[in-house]
Amino acid sequence: ALSAEAGTDSDRLRHAFQLVLCREPDRFEQATLLELLAEERRELSASPANARSMLSAGIAPLQANDVVEAAAWMSVARALLNLSETFLRE
Repeated sequence: ALSAEAGTDSDRLRHAFQLVLCREPDRFEQATLLELLAEERRELSASPANARSMLSAGIAPLQANDVVEAAAWMSVARALLNLSETFLRE
């Protein structure tokens, strides 16, 4: 699981790219998604209730010790899963 992946945010993001797209992110993708992660952390830290709400949605709510961190990474994962490359094959 991504949450269990050790290392830096960059390491975890590269791991997520490999899981979803079977490739490494380019510099632009890496920078953009790391900025998204930082922004989500800032916003969710200011409103932990929003983080808890994100984690409780769906048929299998996510349990996490650090709800802000888990919700921030959920936003990054959602961005990856919504890339046209993820679901569009040439």
